[in-house]
Amino acid sequence: MTAYVYILRCADGSYYVGSTRDLEKRLWEHQIGLGASYTQRRRPVELVWSAEYPNVGEAFFWEKRIQGWSRAKRVALINGEYDRLPGLAKKDFGGAGDRSLRRGEPLATDPLATVKAMTRPAEVVAVTDEFLAQIETDRPGLVHGLYLHGSLCWGEFYADSDIDFVGVLSRPASVGDLAALEAAHARVREAVPERRYEGFYCQEGDLACPASDVGLVPVHYQGSFDLAGRLDANPVTWHELAERGIIVRGGKPRIHTDMDELLDFTRDNLTSYWEPLLSRMGEEGDQTVGRDDDAVVWVTLGVARLHHLLARAALTSKSGAGRYILDALEPRWHRLADEALALRERPGTSSSYSDVATRGRDAREFLAWAIADGRRLR
Repeated sequence: MTAYVYILRCADGSYYVGSTRDLEKRLWEHQIGLGASYTQRRRPVELVWSAEYPNVGEAFFWEKRIQGWSRAKRVALINGEYDRLPGLAKKDFGGAGDRSLRRGEPLATDPLATVKAMTRPAEVVAVTDEFLAQIETDRPGLVHGLYLHGSLCWGEFYADSDIDFVGVLSRPASVGDLAALEAAHARVREAVPERRYEGFYCQEGDLACPASDVGLVPVHYQGSFDLAGRLDANPVTWHELAERGIIVRGGKPRIHTDMDELLDFTRDNLTSYWEPLLSRMGEEGDQTVGRDDDAVVWVTLGVARLHHLLARAALTSKSGAGRYILDALEPRWHRLADEALALRERPGTSSSYSDVATRGRDAREFLAWAIADGRRLR
């Protein structure tokens, strides 16, 4: 079920960022004083920007991200002045190509990862080959390395799976380089529209440093090219690349990994992302959440991945997280795990729930439990 992120201009000239499933209804609520307490005191409000996302989880992610932007950057977004975004970032989007490669570990030499790299699904090969052909035509040598992570590197590639990439640039990107990257992605969307090809670009030296040091980078996400984003530039991606990344182009880069950093990032994510999402689920109601297949899968398997990491100090996939619930967690969560796995791996399977409200309640209660128990795990 789709969801929206929106920006309102309030009567005092300030901006409010929110997300919702029903944009028209939410705007009406803001106008009559039933919206957030912030807008109640600053009416009337005006919708100045909105964007649609495939599910509430992704919309909520972008809501929180834009809320962290400065006023100047929000104004640039509202005005469509995307070329100004890098200049409004805290750090140069060109990366840190001059950083030393002292720290980090090489990409895994696991034979299974090598086999996967050689046997990428035909759809994946079509996307990556098309992209490389386009960018090489416009900017030869710009993309020095191309690596895949996410579902693919776990051997899980389903009908709705994304192709998650990390691109390593041979030099700090110029304005022309960024325009060429954006154009190449547009051509890939035209050639292979059924697959989402999403990720970010950095310098090789960035991967050898903590992800938190990298700053904002060029990102392609949801069909849009953001000159200064943060998508997936985090310790989870660094560890996933180091442990099982799939090489499409380039050698094995040195990648910084630190389990303590990864665990700290995971604990912070429970507080900064999942806890506010739990509050939002409570506001929307169990029936609304339970009706949304994508939300049930995202919540159940997403937070279970974090719990697995905190409990075992090891990454797992979304499906692996579902099986972790079945193998290691209390039986009261097993029905929900079976439901989420079926939705992810076997679309069209009949639900084991007789009503959506019960399914939504189970998802909400599992999320609440996983957050509380995850904080206990040290």
